[in-house]
Amino acid sequence: MSSSDFTPLADGTHHRKRVAFDPTINLGHVLTFVGFLVTGFSAYSALDKRVAVIELQAATVVERSREQDARIKDTLVEIKADVKDMQRSLQDVNRNLIASPPQTPRKVQP
Repeated sequence: MSSSDFTPLADGTHHRKRVAFDPTINLGHVLTFVGFLVTGFSAYSALDKRVAVIELQAATVVERSREQDARIKDTLVEIKADVKDMQRSLQDVNRNLIASPPQTPRKVQP
């Protein structure tokens, strides 16, 4: 066989080392742990701020919706009043047409 990077793995005489727990704590471990804590707290605070902004936006949307509903209701009342006025006017015109005698057209003499 040729020598390669896989030779120790393919060799039957080579024994694997068991994973050993090293109980030492060094600066790298502490910095990594502190980094995880800082990342977790900053992600939570950013999430909390986003939720607060979204709640504020939802409250604004609800307020605008109520204002629009009130304006639409006022507009609908105005439209109904205008339609009733048009119906009264149309009924008045119909009564006037029915009450007046039919006029015969006159011939104009030249």
